[in-house]
Amino acid sequence: MTAAEKLEEIAKLRKYLDEAEAMFAKAGIYGRKPLFNKFDVIAMALVSKAFSVARACLLLLDNGFEDEAYGMSRSVVECAWTLRYLTQTPAEIESRTWKYFNYVILDKQFWMYHAMMSAKDEETKSDIRAHGEELGLHDDPTEVVGHWSGKNGFGWIVNQMEHPLDGPNTNEAIKSAEYAVDYHQTSAFVHCYEPAIENFVPQEKTPFKVKPADGDGGQPGQSVLYILLRYIHASIAYLFFGLGLERPQTLNELFSRVLNDELRPVPRRVQPKQRKETALEDLPQLRPWLTWTELIGAPRDTPGKRKALADLIQQYPRENILRACSTLSVLFDFGPEGNTAAEASLTVAWIPRLFQPALIERVKGFAADKRIIFFQAQLRFLASEVLRVEPDPSKLVADVLPNEVIGELLLRSGEMLYKPYVKQSDQMDELANKTALFLPFYEIDSQHDPAALFLRAYIYLTIIIPMLPANLQTFDIPKLFEEQYKFSLTEYNEFIFMFFMQAMMARGKKSLDVAINSSLHVGLFKHTTLHHTSIERMFNSVSFTLGQLAAVKPEIGFADFDYLRAQPYFRLGDQLFCLDYEFAVNKIESTVIWALLRTLKSDGEKDSFLGYWGHVFEYYVGWLFQTYAILAFNTVYLAPKYVDDPNKEICDVIVVCGKTAVLIEAKLATCPSKTRYAGDYQKMKNFLEDKLVKGVGVDQLVNAVSVITTDPTKTKDKVPVIPTWLEKIDTIMPVLVTRDDIGSSWSVNAYLNNRFSERLLGKKRHKRVTVAPLLSLSVGTLEKLMGTLSKMSLDVVLEDRIKRNPTLLWPFEAASKYVDRGMHRNTPKHMEMLHDIMEKTIKDFGITDPPNIGK
Repeated sequence: MTAAEKLEEIAKLRKYLDEAEAMFAKAGIYGRKPLFNKFDVIAMALVSKAFSVARACLLLLDNGFEDEAYGMSRSVVECAWTLRYLTQTPAEIESRTWKYFNYVILDKQFWMYHAMMSAKDEETKSDIRAHGEELGLHDDPTEVVGHWSGKNGFGWIVNQMEHPLDGPNTNEAIKSAEYAVDYHQTSAFVHCYEPAIENFVPQEKTPFKVKPADGDGGQPGQSVLYILLRYIHASIAYLFFGLGLERPQTLNELFSRVLNDELRPVPRRVQPKQRKETALEDLPQLRPWLTWTELIGAPRDTPGKRKALADLIQQYPRENILRACSTLSVLFDFGPEGNTAAEASLTVAWIPRLFQPALIERVKGFAADKRIIFFQAQLRFLASEVLRVEPDPSKLVADVLPNEVIGELLLRSGEMLYKPYVKQSDQMDELANKTALFLPFYEIDSQHDPAALFLRAYIYLTIIIPMLPANLQTFDIPKLFEEQYKFSLTEYNEFIFMFFMQAMMARGKKSLDVAINSSLHVGLFKHTTLHHTSIERMFNSVSFTLGQLAAVKPEIGFADFDYLRAQPYFRLGDQLFCLDYEFAVNKIESTVIWALLRTLKSDGEKDSFLGYWGHVFEYYVGWLFQTYAILAFNTVYLAPKYVDDPNKEICDVIVVCGKTAVLIEAKLATCPSKTRYAGDYQKMKNFLEDKLVKGVGVDQLVNAVSVITTDPTKTKDKVPVIPTWLEKIDTIMPVLVTRDDIGSSWSVNAYLNNRFSERLLGKKRHKRVTVAPLLSLSVGTLEKLMGTLSKMSLDVVLEDRIKRNPTLLWPFEAASKYVDRGMHRNTPKHMEMLHDIMEKTIKDFGITDPPNIGK
């Protein structure tokens, strides 16, 4: 690392300290009365000391004293570990703090002894004894021997002990490694034993002279920055925990950003041999949810779990359970920003209300271990199961659903979201197997804000379809819709918008009263000019009643919620209860594509209809690049043609970034439920081959790459084959974009890239053109890249994804630093369309008190 790069890294850590200090100042934390709460004083002082030492370390690094900063960094580790020990057991915080505080007395006793030993006369000794008696000291220096905590080997003990803030993946091996690197190694530089003097070894055969560190024994400066960052953050975390305060999310985000995105890795003194990437099955597990059998200590394979859930459902009124699902969905803020799990504070608050008293402390323990207690898919499964389970006339049904039963219903429902993993021996079968297994889980933990789905469908209808060439305008969607539903598509879109706004604002209130009363009522439309029949027609098109449940089909797999997706509202009288925010907000696309598809009679009509929407999707992907990608780094070509055959497209979109051409194929292909939820690798493999590989997506990219790379200057009958703007390209990056989330899911990219490589193998290529691995991603992921592409080139983003996960097994989001969870950012045209439909809805519905959706 160069001197300039080192200074740049130091500046990043100094900025982190500045921002963290500013966040503390903004938080406005006051210590409690010191007489009764010594912890507040000591903990705040320790945090300030940690910051001070950290800044001293940075000054040493500024001036090239890396070894000295490395030794000093141990003090920050000790500040953090002292706070870790003080806060390990909440009930003992004050008693441990008093032990720390009282050590000052023992320290004075130590110095009293040495003062007595050095005193020359009895008068001085008498004065020392008198002063000691005033402080309660006595002449015994041995009491100060040892650590203030009374623990021999304090650092090791505190590092190894369990703490409520430890993450789910923390184990003895990780803790031991932290102790070795952050404490034992830095101690060598404190006490000046090997390896602390390796940078100061004198040169052979030359007269000795005092020398600065030469760096031959290592340059620990970057390690210092990581130690400071991690243990400053740990000190902050222990302080907030000890004070009983929730740590601001901004502090967590700041730490995560600096750790994961900003600081360079620590340079290795010895470069390791190149290793293959960790296999998917060996990766650290994501946070698991708590199941009912685990809570009560029963075996996971206990038989009859599904029947036990059904029996429990039959004991209570179905409408009560469905209303509870609707209320909890609002209360836990499921949906917006891709939120699928209840945040920690809500989890802690609602455990005592939703579980039986005998189970509360045990559930709290799992929550403290970062286990997920409440999540969206529980509600989906529970609501779907209520629809599937028929009432048993022979059983007594309670009048109401007690709150303390809801927790059991949720944990039992969550337990059903599981399918055993059976590994396949063939490589491609195994990739298809992992895709089949993990796609439902990827879908359950949706990465996208449903608002993005709403806006995408609205833009299809208002921008993309009108811009299609005349030869592609083969269907009149508004006409088809009105023939089927007997009211206009415009009115339907505006109703969905109002429903969407009502659901979003209810969640934004974060209130129990609002959650309980969050149903859509006919009265919501009292300030509009809508006729009652229009409201009734709309209510009936998106909802079901308990009397209609005979139409519910058996599910294909545990994540099959198709009935709920089609009718996401439960109707009770004049009220609609939203059972799933994402399904409700996405009703425009699910209706204009899939519901209308089901009304067509012949296979030929259906194929033509899907072909039409395929063109719409291709144009939408191109529109995204044309609208948002900065032209300075990204030159966009929509439907580019071969020069020798103007009717033949090279691919759907090409984005040229300098000498790199990104070839993009956009595919509407959607994995059907019978494949999506079956967990059958052969069905999944057939889908991937038929819809994304053979003759489509992958093969189209193989053909395009083959033509371009055979010889970039090739001509046919003296007519150039490829456009002149492709002739100087030296790198090609093939990309497959899917409408379906499958494009970004686990293992899919690896499968498609393997097939791409196989099919490209043996084709002649010009030696100066490099072909990158094929990348796949969903359009939802692509939308979230648009804000980044307004500032930088597409090839840089794609290279980052490859470098972070060369085997391409991970979801795109997990392997890219440019994709965040939730709503896409910096996409002003999408926000403009949101305001467009708001204004049209206000006008068309005659709304006199429009909802405030913010800016």
